Amino acid sequence: MDLVAVEDLTLRWGAVEVLRGVRLTLAPGERVAIIGSNGSGKSSLGQVIAGWHGQGAHRSGTVTIGGDDPAVLSPSVRPGTVQYVGQVPMHQLSGRAFSVKEEIAFGPENLLLPRAEMTERVADLTDRLGLSALADRDPFTLSGGEQQRLSIAAALALRPQVLVLDEPAGNLDVAARGLLARAIEALPRDTAVLLLDVEPDLALRLGCRMLSLSGGVLQPFEPSQPLLPAISGPGDATGDKAILAVQGLSFAYPGSTPLFDGFDARFFPGEAVALTGRNGAGKSTLFRLINGILVPKSGRVILAGNDTRGRRIDQIAVEVGTVFQEPENQLFAPTVRQEVAFGVEQLGLSAQQRNLRVDAVLERVGLVEVAQRHPLDLDAASRRFVAVASALVRAPSLLLLDEAQRGLDRANKARLATLIRQEQGRGAAVIFICHDPDFTALYATRTLSLS
Repeated sequence: MDLVAVEDLTLRWGAVEVLRGVRLTLAPGERVAIIGSNGSGKSSLGQVIAGWHGQGAHRSGTVTIGGDDPAVLSPSVRPGTVQYVGQVPMHQLSGRAFSVKEEIAFGPENLLLPRAEMTERVADLTDRLGLSALADRDPFTLSGGEQQRLSIAAALALRPQVLVLDEPAGNLDVAARGLLARAIEALPRDTAVLLLDVEPDLALRLGCRMLSLSGGVLQPFEPSQPLLPAISGPGDATGDKAILAVQGLSFAYPGSTPLFDGFDARFFPGEAVALTGRNGAGKSTLFRLINGILVPKSGRVILAGNDTRGRRIDQIAVEVGTVFQEPENQLFAPTVRQEVAFGVEQLGLSAQQRNLRVDAVLERVGLVEVAQRHPLDLDAASRRFVAVASALVRAPSLLLLDEAQRGLDRANKARLATLIRQEQGRGAAVIFICHDPDFTALYATRTLSLS
């Protein structure tokens, strides 16, 4: 008997038909992967199966788990029936836990499980997902990859019959991906797993039954995917004077071991430098020290020949464009066009100059058709490109991309790579944090690994 049964599921958001007549079954213990490009409807399907979207004018067809619609299950039953882990791990933190171990225990505690059993589950999951050394840390001080492992551990702690994982390896370094695969392999034999992803690598390792989703239609998986293209353009630095020099940088978060102690690095015009290293090594922190969000304990950040000490963040932002790991956290305007235009409002340009610059960037990044839509109504990939456009519109001398390629399908990765090459070509320096060895090998002029 099937544990999960999806029959003729159609889902609409406004005039957009996201899913069309989807039929899907999962037996107890079955591993199924759905591979699809950005905006194909994977997340929407996973969320319906998790009970997030009930019946209504926007939805037709049926979804059942063990014969019941997950959307109408009681709050005491649904957590142990199905768990959905989304693409943005920070959004799944409870906000009620002061440590990693308390976050993992939060679900079982609300189900009134005995303390001894909760303690056992927490110890087991912190070990399996490499979180033991972080057990007493505040969840909101973790890196994106560490938060992703934590959100998966919190879901596993509820021991659901069905586990839906939406791009679960996106934030993870190579070692952490291995931990994730082993944790899934060690699940109880009757736990069904639905994996949603843009790439088939993890699914193939887990031996999943493979399907693909395109234009909201579920179909057999075709393994042939085009390789990432090599993008022509600058391959070496075009100047010998550093755009950015980091000198003797030292920094530690309160109560933690120092992440940087006398760190030195220089970055030159025309470079595209890949910043690599394990989750929690300090890559995103380095970006925040460069753009002035954090202040070093000692050392200097020299940008275009000027020390950033004493400069306001908005002054630094004229020369440094930053795209953060989660674009949702930096988008606030009611339309894409207004979001992008905000970046040039403080540059002293005339209205005509501002409009010309915004028009050019929207065209370059491929956002003209969605310029009047709300940024948060777009799919995850489009939201990321809105954040990229908001940085590019100021024509900064330094562009910082914090895992901007994460979760992008191959066409969108190539689109991002083209933008990086264009920035190199105009003499900017680009630093991009990356856990994707293929992307790094193709598009970085050099690699800097933090350890």
